[in-house]
Amino acid sequence: MFLAIREMRHSKARYSLIMVIMLLVSFLVLFVTGLARGLAYANISALKNMPANYFAVQSDADHTFRRSQLTDTELAAARSVAGEANATPLGYRPVQLWLPVQTLKRILRFLP
Repeated sequence: MFLAIREMRHSKARYSLIMVIMLLVSFLVLFVTGLARGLAYANISALKNMPANYFAVQSDADHTFRRSQLTDTELAAARSVAGEANATPLGYRPVQLWLPVQTLKRILRFLP
């Protein structure tokens, strides 16, 4: 213990650089985590902000929208439970739209 403290007192520059590098790595991890959460929210925000209480997916689709394709009989069964006006098919497809006039890229989610 005393040897480590003496070594840290002797070479302050080396250990201060190591602490600065550790601090920068921790800020980098924090920044990347926030970026990943923001991108994940942007990806699913159209479905989260929808005024729907429930979504019906296939039983073998692992609760994901992209893998789920309901047949007409499954849609009819969902409509019989929820009501004819309360159940509509949903198509989810992310699309990027490049506008020629503006330099901004628009990302759209089609939810018919």
